[in-house]
Amino acid sequence: MFTAVKLLGHKLVMIGEMVHDLKFFMLMFFVFILAFGVSFYSLVFGVQEFTWHLPQNFKANGYAAFILLLGYMTIVSILLVNLLIAMFSNSFDRRQNNADRIWKFQRYSLVSEYLSRPSFPSPFIFLSHCVRLTLYTLAKCCKSEFVQNKYRQHVNRTKYKLSLNDKSITKVETIEDAYCDEIYYNYLKQERKLLDEPDLDEERV
Repeated sequence: MFTAVKLLGHKLVMIGEMVHDLKFFMLMFFVFILAFGVSFYSLVFGVQEFTWHLPQNFKANGYAAFILLLGYMTIVSILLVNLLIAMFSNSFDRRQNNADRIWKFQRYSLVSEYLSRPSFPSPFIFLSHCVRLTLYTLAKCCKSEFVQNKYRQHVNRTKYKLSLNDKSITKVETIEDAYCDEIYYNYLKQERKLLDEPDLDEERV
């Protein structure tokens, strides 16, 4: 429901996209943790049998383990954290640029879902299905014009239609023509860039 709200809808999509990015980051992070943990444990504890007294009998021999820890902390705190921030920023920018389009699609999905759902609430939803089944059966078995009209009205009720007057139709056609011209102009501009020909902007001037 909140996806149809203009200020919240695209942000919920951003959160889902960031969670998807976080999955790949955690997989990469697990590889680094596993590599560091195995090597660090072997350097600190050697091949001793594991017991709960190992942390008490810890003796650091040499500097290899500390150098390894320094490298691990550097990679995790600088490289991986900044990589995660960059991934989140990229996902945010991509969704923010299409925020209005995302909101319109989500609002349309909500309206379509509302029209396709039965009229009765959840405890009595079986009544709506019974009515639908009855109308469908009568429409297939009975040739009565009244039954056929009722069935068509019920089917068309779940379809989203927008009635436009002549002025609105003219406005929509004008906008479509403008967008088509802009797309065609950008296509020609891209083609001329590939062929190293003069830009269309210079010809317009």
